[in-house]
Amino acid sequence: MSETTDIAAPRVPRRRIAVTTDGAVSTADGADGADELAAALRYSIRMAGQIEPFLEIGRLQWLTALSGTAVTARVGHGAGEVLLTAEVEERGTRQPPPVSVAAGGANTAIRKCLRRVRDDLYADWSAVMTWDKRIVGALLPEGSRSGSVDVGAVLPEVGLRLQAVLASLDETSRDTAVVLEYRGGSLLAAAIEGDVLFASADKFDAEVAVPLIDRVRSVLAPHDLDLVWTWGESWTQR
Repeated sequence: MSETTDIAAPRVPRRRIAVTTDGAVSTADGADGADELAAALRYSIRMAGQIEPFLEIGRLQWLTALSGTAVTARVGHGAGEVLLTAEVEERGTRQPPPVSVAAGGANTAIRKCLRRVRDDLYADWSAVMTWDKRIVGALLPEGSRSGSVDVGAVLPEVGLRLQAVLASLDETSRDTAVVLEYRGGSLLAAAIEGDVLFASADKFDAEVAVPLIDRVRSVLAPHDLDLVWTWGESWTQR
């Protein structure tokens, strides 16, 4: 009769940090790097907070990095300052998806990816901004409006701040996507080399978003988005 041995699951490194309104940082275990992470999160949250008036979606409540270094930050507000608590979990390096070479050029690839985001993540709208701050593709709500907001008019401002959010985080915290949850909706931002794909929805399902962003990145990888014309009215066609 054979013996069976229970093997414990490997321990997943996890740490928690808290940042007070005056910037003081505390950790449960005194882990290294807490000050750098806290500074990055405070800057990210400040940039994300600047998006609120453009989209009229209320205050930021959560920042979640769906990446090898998973970060979940709860945002509080006191006396006009930001107070946050964050949990950081090291999940290991994720392998990049294989490049998917499809028929058509960069315009076709962008359209395909934006439609996937819309259909699979139930996004209200989505867009792509290049590293030099040009919107090169978008799928917008009917009439380009979401409630009282003219989404097409504010895409550059929103994309610029989402680029800053991604740039402020360590590469392992943004190798998939960052989700920002506001009182009235959510935003997702994913770095595609130096460019950014971003989208809006009521809420994003992480289980669906992670493999989808991998597929989107693999479709866009072969293309130089610098060569794509700046987005125009034709992009609003579904």
